[in-house]
Amino acid sequence: MRRIVKLILGSLLVLGLLSCGGGGGEPDHSPAISNLRYSQAAAVQASGGTASIDVLVDFTDTGADVASARMTSSAGADLTIPVSGMSGTTNGTVSAPFVVSIDKAGKYTFDVWLEDGRGGASNRLSGAFEVLPRDTTYHPPMVSGLKYAPATAVRSANGTVSINASLDFADTGADVASLRLTTSAGADLTVPLGALNGLSSGTAAGMFVVSTDVAGKYTFEAWLVDSAGTESNRLSGTFEVLASDTTYHPPSIANLRYSPTEAFQAASDPVQIGFTVDYADTGGDIASARVAISTGAELALPTPMAGSKSGSFSSSFAVQVATVGKYTFEISFVDDRGSVSNRLAGAYEVLPTGQAATWAKVSVTPPAELLSVGLGGGQYVAVGRLGAVMTSPDLVDWTVRPSGVSHALRSVAMSASRIVAVGDNTAGEAVVISSVDGAAWSVQYNSSNCQGGACASPTQLSRVIWTGTQFIAVGMERPVGSAMVYALVLTSPDGVTWTKRAPRALSISDEWSHPNQRWITSIAWSGSLLVLPSIDNNWEPVVWTSSDAETWTLGRDLTNDVVWSMPFVDVTWGNGRFVAVDGPAFGGDSPMFTSVDGFRWQPDTTIPNLPMMNAVTSKPGEFVAVGASYLQTSPDGLQWTVSPLKGCGNDVLWDGTRYVAVGTSICKSQ
Repeated sequence: MRRIVKLILGSLLVLGLLSCGGGGGEPDHSPAISNLRYSQAAAVQASGGTASIDVLVDFTDTGADVASARMTSSAGADLTIPVSGMSGTTNGTVSAPFVVSIDKAGKYTFDVWLEDGRGGASNRLSGAFEVLPRDTTYHPPMVSGLKYAPATAVRSANGTVSINASLDFADTGADVASLRLTTSAGADLTVPLGALNGLSSGTAAGMFVVSTDVAGKYTFEAWLVDSAGTESNRLSGTFEVLASDTTYHPPSIANLRYSPTEAFQAASDPVQIGFTVDYADTGGDIASARVAISTGAELALPTPMAGSKSGSFSSSFAVQVATVGKYTFEISFVDDRGSVSNRLAGAYEVLPTGQAATWAKVSVTPPAELLSVGLGGGQYVAVGRLGAVMTSPDLVDWTVRPSGVSHALRSVAMSASRIVAVGDNTAGEAVVISSVDGAAWSVQYNSSNCQGGACASPTQLSRVIWTGTQFIAVGMERPVGSAMVYALVLTSPDGVTWTKRAPRALSISDEWSHPNQRWITSIAWSGSLLVLPSIDNNWEPVVWTSSDAETWTLGRDLTNDVVWSMPFVDVTWGNGRFVAVDGPAFGGDSPMFTSVDGFRWQPDTTIPNLPMMNAVTSKPGEFVAVGASYLQTSPDGLQWTVSPLKGCGNDVLWDGTRYVAVGTSICKSQ
């Protein structure tokens, strides 16, 4: 399956000046346009490649005959997109996707305008687009789900009001630095967000103080900036400063309660979400409740509350569940004067129909999030953050064991006589601990115990496996005095004595800026070949292979479907092939890959986008992968079926009878 990944890297609001026609002869009814919005604003250079700039403009046209959208660029492009469905329309919004070349790096400007059926041209609005060099470390944050309150305030001479804004973000660089806001009134504000540094996703929130000195309606844009100064896409909102009016009494609402929060996918049957909110309204004239859903639907619900100044209101609204995904909605009240209350936000998720009923959570609460699970010597061992270790003989009775370390233990493996766990901490110190029984643990390797040129900082250990003859632990390290980051490969025949293999032989990147960045997270053994996914110094995904962990061969034949800058998250061997989990692409797909030789990799053939998976394992005739909200199964690693599973998405194993998965909970298949 080939995928076209559309990078949604930026959008920009630009106010345009309307052109005015004149002169004698036939009246001029050329269109006039304003409010240019477009995305993307940047793309990474690709030889022979193209990118789509999706443009939106508002228009008025007394001739009601808008026929086409035009674009010219400083790169020499001259494009025309026919516009259908606008005949007879005197005002509205036109959208047009303009496909431009990204063959050459550089900054380009473009002009956009409309033409009518008589060849009359509107005014032009300008924008900019940048093609970034291919080897640029470019990982802009992406934002969505803007929420803010209040949306109105009463004019007050020299007055101000605080707008509380939040937005959801994803950032592969994990280095969000600040929240920015500009307004059409001229404000340009910045809120530092140092607490988000190191997070690859979450919610950014900030409070902006804006002037209420002049009445009017204003627009604003909010976006994030990372530590390199790279900007996310921009989200827009509106704010109104109302003229001083003692009769202004917008409603206020609080304490939103709603259900359900989840529904299974259904092609045609909508689901009703019931909700209750508390309200207060000094005017006693609430006219309706409004629901705005992230799918684009906007609903008005009757509110039989005339004369009521406070209380609770309950109603419901229908949502479509034909498409799997997470959705948000906002509820607000409107009074008889058209004054709008604050907005309250909620969310719901459409889950794929699948086999979730065949899994169950074990009745135990881990002391911290679990990152890995293993089986050997008649017991299960799970390890996780804050040095967490748990053991169980039967998946029913679990015992928390002291590990002696506070590091995040990221992986566990067993031989017939030894249990080994590896991990690291935010200070960049990696450790290997081991145990003969799962109860008593001791440190066998600590990256801080070194001398001279053998030292490295920071250091990571992300995965350990047992091949049948030796343990192999892998991660990354930056040797002292070096700008380059290299793969760290340790081997041990017994889990006690460890040897560093191929030091400084497997180079990765000289741009390791944060300990949360992980470019080596997995290794797999086929019985004759080791596969070690990573990236190279150009941020291209690669795979190293070896038969002995000492001599490695670099492979690059990963097809065009791999996600740039994302090494395979996990890889396993089973049923005569390697199967790997790739990272999330900007288009929302997280592809899977298979290989029979470790060199040539084939992407999955599943048509719908696949959700992000964190781990993959196999049993005879089947592969299973788990992620934060879903699991997926496949008979061949190519065609996958997705099912809901929450709380157990960090690691999974097959114990010969059932699957066992861990995360914030422990789950088992029935």
